[in-house]
Amino acid sequence: MKSLVEKRKLSSHSSVVCSLLLLLFASNAWACKCKFPTVEEDFLNSDVVLSGKVLRIDSVADERRIKWDQDDFLQTVEVELELNEAWKGTDETRVTVLTALDEPSCGYDFSVGARYVVFARARKSGSGAGSSDIEALYTNLCSANHELGYDRASEALLKQLEELRTEIQQESELEQAGDAEEQEE
Repeated sequence: MKSLVEKRKLSSHSSVVCSLLLLLFASNAWACKCKFPTVEEDFLNSDVVLSGKVLRIDSVADERRIKWDQDDFLQTVEVELELNEAWKGTDETRVTVLTALDEPSCGYDFSVGARYVVFARARKSGSGAGSSDIEALYTNLCSANHELGYDRASEALLKQLEELRTEIQQESELEQAGDAEEQEE
């Protein structure tokens, strides 16, 4: 007959093995897989690029949840930001972006009171039955989002975004000048 100590050791080992197997299978099923873009790539592909301070984070109603596939919606949070700077796509003073609730679902982890650079895309969310699609700004873990601090990396990112905005504006002005010349001819 096994002693009480041996039974506890066996039970403890079994619990650890079961927990590890559960974590292994759960992480494979829901793990977010990203191909992280460069700042320039994400700038060009985003509809809105901004920096701002997070004012609040709330869960969203069913009709605004992020669609995962044909029939499944992810738990979603909306993040309200007070803008410091917008490099692309908005002139509002406050913007709300949606993201999945957690990192395994590719949600970006925001904190109230922190400042971020956010790369967001305007998309229609798949809505629940009987509702129409709603356009909203989305971001996720796979974007080039960055929590701003008082460090060199944050300063370099802000400088790079300013340079990208200037470059895009100059290209746009050249295109407009070329279009005007074509119309005159």
